[in-house]
Amino acid sequence: PAAAERFDLGAETGALVIDVVSAGPADQAGLARWDVIVRVGDTDIETSSDAVAAILDSLPGDVVELEVVRGQEGLVVEATIGERPRGT
Repeated sequence: PAAAERFDLGAETGALVIDVVSAGPADQAGLARWDVIVRVGDTDIETSSDAVAAILDSLPGDVVELEVVRGQEGLVVEATIGERPRGT
């Protein structure tokens, strides 16, 4: 909550997007730095660990719906799960 207020994120819980790799799955889905992911599919996201777990439940090539807060605006995007780097 303190970070949400400090950075005016618009959501008190969720997974904060710190960086978006150019041409990566997040970029292709339209995610931006400082977005807060609050839902992945049917799973509410309280922390970044929740987001990782929800995404790991998907296979590369799956399309998942993400609910995101950007500033004070809520939006829904679809992301295609990419290949995971080896060792993860």
